Amino acid sequence: MNLRTSLQPKTGTTLRRCLCWVALIALVECAIFNLPFWESFSASTDSASYLNAMGSGLQRQSDGSLKVTDPSNAYLDTVSDGTSPFLRLDGIGKDMGQATRDGKTKTMNSFHVRVEINGKLVSTTSVSTDVPASLYLRVGRGSAVRVWIMEEQGSIVNCTAVRANIHVPFRFDWWRVAFMAALAALFEAWRPGSKLWRVTLDTKDGAQRKVFAGYALIVVAMASYTIIKAVLHTPPLRFHDPGNYTYDFDQYGHLADSLIHGRTWLDLPVPDALKKAANPYDPSIREALLDRGVTPIYWDYAFFKGHWYTYFGVLPALLLFVPYRLVSRLVVPGGRMLPSAAAVAFFMCLFLIFAALLVIRIIESIAPKTSLAAASMAVTLLVLGSNAAYLIFRMNFYSVPFAASLMFSVIGLWFWFGAGGKTVRHAVTIGSSPAVSWPHLAAGCACVAANLGCRPPFALTALLGIPLFWPQLKALAEGFTSGVSTRLHCSGIHHQPTHSGHAHDAIVVVAAVLAPTFAMVLPICTYNFSRFGSPINFGDHYQLTVADMTSMRNPVGNWLPTLGYYLFLPLRFTAQFPFIALNPMPLGHWSYTEPMIGGIITLCPLLLTALATPLICKRTGQRRCCIALSCCLFLAFAQLLIDTVRGGLAWRYMTDSGWLFALAALPTMLAALPSSPDIRMTDDLQMSYGTGLWNRVQHWVRPTPHHTAAVRVKALRLLIALLLVFSMAMTLLSMFVPGRDDALQRNDQVLYHAMQSWFSLL
Repeated sequence: MNLRTSLQPKTGTTLRRCLCWVALIALVECAIFNLPFWESFSASTDSASYLNAMGSGLQRQSDGSLKVTDPSNAYLDTVSDGTSPFLRLDGIGKDMGQATRDGKTKTMNSFHVRVEINGKLVSTTSVSTDVPASLYLRVGRGSAVRVWIMEEQGSIVNCTAVRANIHVPFRFDWWRVAFMAALAALFEAWRPGSKLWRVTLDTKDGAQRKVFAGYALIVVAMASYTIIKAVLHTPPLRFHDPGNYTYDFDQYGHLADSLIHGRTWLDLPVPDALKKAANPYDPSIREALLDRGVTPIYWDYAFFKGHWYTYFGVLPALLLFVPYRLVSRLVVPGGRMLPSAAAVAFFMCLFLIFAALLVIRIIESIAPKTSLAAASMAVTLLVLGSNAAYLIFRMNFYSVPFAASLMFSVIGLWFWFGAGGKTVRHAVTIGSSPAVSWPHLAAGCACVAANLGCRPPFALTALLGIPLFWPQLKALAEGFTSGVSTRLHCSGIHHQPTHSGHAHDAIVVVAAVLAPTFAMVLPICTYNFSRFGSPINFGDHYQLTVADMTSMRNPVGNWLPTLGYYLFLPLRFTAQFPFIALNPMPLGHWSYTEPMIGGIITLCPLLLTALATPLICKRTGQRRCCIALSCCLFLAFAQLLIDTVRGGLAWRYMTDSGWLFALAALPTMLAALPSSPDIRMTDDLQMSYGTGLWNRVQHWVRPTPHHTAAVRVKALRLLIALLLVFSMAMTLLSMFVPGRDDALQRNDQVLYHAMQSWFSLL
C-alpha cells in the first residue's frame, strides 16, 4: 500500500487529534510541571534574615561565597513560616566556572546539599547555580530549616544564602514541551489503531524512501555536530597526578603517529625502573614504583619488552586517525590527533543507518507483509538491544573498537542477506544451489573479517555465513569431493549468461570471496606477529591494569553469577531523579566489575523473545534466513561466555552480545505483530510465516470470533509498544545515573541539573 495515499485521513480528524495533543501538552506543562507555582502562590516571601545563621564549618568569602572549613558543621539555618513548602538557594550572581582546582581548594557552581526540617532529614540532592531552576527545593512545611553543604574540606561553593517562604516562578520549558511532543508522535505511530499498521513496508515506494532519507539525514546531522564539536573543542586527554598512574586517553592518536612513522610500538617514554622490574604486570610492583616517584606508568596500555603498545584493534586507526593526522598537517604544523569522540560518532552514524537497512532487508526476506509500524519497532529493538546508547554516551577510546565492529557487522550482514534472490546483479549458480551475488558475498566477507582489526570477538559473526549460504557451501563440497567440476552461470539482472562456465571458474569465484577475507586477516595477523610474536596475540595479556593480565582469569566460581548479572541484573528504582541507580553485583571472588544498572534482558525485556525464534523456523519459505537469525541466539551466548571468562563484568561488554539477541528476537516479534487487526490477518500471517508458525500462534489469535481476534492483536501491539517505551526510558535515564563511568553529574553538570529540575519539585 502506498504511504502517501494511505495516510490521508479526513482533515477534521487530523486537526482534532492535533488540537487534543496540543491541549494535553499545554495542560501538563502549565498545571503539572508548574504545580509548585500554584502551590506556593500564597507564600509570604519573607526571609528570617538577609544572611542565614551559619555553622562553624562554613566561612564566608569576600565575594559572598562559602568555604567549607569543617564538613561536620557546614550548614545554613533559616526559619519557615509555613506558607510555602519550598526553599531557594541563592548564588553570588556571577559565573565562577566549573569545579576548578587551585591547590587543595575547589571553587564550584555545582554542589551537594542535605536538607533537614525540624531535625528530620528531608532530602539529599545536588544543585547548580548555572541552572537556576535546580536551586528550588521541595522540603515540606516546618519551622526550623537547616541546609548542609556536603562537600569536602577546602571547597568553595557559589552560594550565599538559603531562602524559605518563597514563591516558585512560573516556568514554561520549550525543551520539555518538545520532549512531550516527541512522545505524542511516538504514541500516534505505535498506538494499536495507528494507520501505520495498515501500510505495508515497501522499499520501492517513493514516500517511504523519503521518510528513511529523513531519518538518515537526522542521524548524519547529529553525528556531524558531534564530530565538529569534538574536533574543535577536545583538548589532549592526558592526566597525571604525582605518585599515580598517567591516564592518557589518546591511545588511537598515538597509534596513528606510530603507523605514520612505520613503528609498531608507541613513541611514549618508558621509565628505566619499569623496564628492569621483575614483573611489571604485577600491580603491587607497579604501586611500589609509583611510591618511589617512577613516572610515567601509563594506565591500561600494553607493555612488552620495553615498549608501550595498545591492545585495541588497529583498523580504526588506519581508517580515521591516520588520514586525519595527515590531512590536518595541511593547516596545523605536525597535524592534530583525531578525538576518539569523533571516531565513535562516525562509526555509530553508519551503524544506525545500516542497522535500519539490515532490519528492512531481513523483513523483506522473512515477513514481506510487515507494516511500517512493526518495521519501526523492529529497528528500535535492534538499536536498543545493541547497547548503542552506551557507546553514544561514552565516546572515549574504549568505545571506538565496539562502535567500529557494530558498524562493520551490520554492514556485512546487510550485504549477506542481500546476496540471494533472482534480481541481484552478477548472480552465480553453483551446481543446483540458488543464485547468489558474488560481489555481495565479497563485500560481506570483507566487513565481517574487518572485526578482527576492531573488536576480535565480533569475528564470530562469520559463522552466520554457514546457514545463510549452506546450499552453496554444500554444492561446492559435493563438487570437490566427487571430482566433478562445478559449473557457474554468471548473469546480469535478467540472468543472461555472460561467459561460458569452466572448471577454473569455480576457483575464481571462491577466490573472489576469500580474497577480501585474507586481505583483512593477513595484515592484521602479520601486525600482531611483528609486535608480540604471535598472529593472534593482540596484546591484551600485557595491559597494565587492575590485575596481572598474563595470568588473570575470572574465577570459575564467578562464571554463573556473572552470566546472571549480564542477563538479569535487576533494576534498582529510587524516589529521586533519575529514579534508577547502580545495582551492587556481589561475587564470591574478585574479578573486574564495572557499575551497571541492569542486565541485557532487564533493560530490554523484548530480547527474551529470542528464545522462541528457533521454534518458529520450520517453514517452507526463507528458512535459511530464520535459521541464521536463530544462530544469532547461540552466538550471543558464546559472546557472553567469552566476556565472562576473560573480561569480567563491564557495561560496554554487553555490546558484544546485545545486538545478536536483538537480531534473534526479530522473527518472534514480527510474528506477534500482524499487519491487520481484522479477520484477514490470518491470511497475511500464513503468507508471511507459513503454516507451521500460524499453527503455533492460532491459539492466541483465533479467526473467530472477529472481535476477540482484533482485541488480542491490539493487545499484543500495545504490550510490545509499552515494552519498547520502557526500554527507551531506561536507556535515557541510565545516562543520568550518578556514579557510572563518565557520569553526567560530573562531566556535564548543566545538562544533568537541567533535566533534574524537571522533576525535583513534583
